[in-house]
Amino acid sequence: MTKPRTILHAFRKKAGLTQQQLADAAGLSLRYIQNLESGERDLLKLNLQAGLALADALGVAPHALLSENDS
Repeated sequence: MTKPRTILHAFRKKAGLTQQQLADAAGLSLRYIQNLESGERDLLKLNLQAGLALADALGVAPHALLSENDS
């Protein structure tokens, strides 16, 4: 099973964004994005606002961040 942090990294790369660009677009800190991608912070425990902001910044449906399938 693909880990959500791997999915986040893949979507970010697919969107052609750096971690800083994603953080800026989502209104989150660079450290927050780094922690999500490293697994220090659990993507499955995101608050709704952060999850929606990430999905919007990446141009994906929110559930896609938690799924193995590209949406």
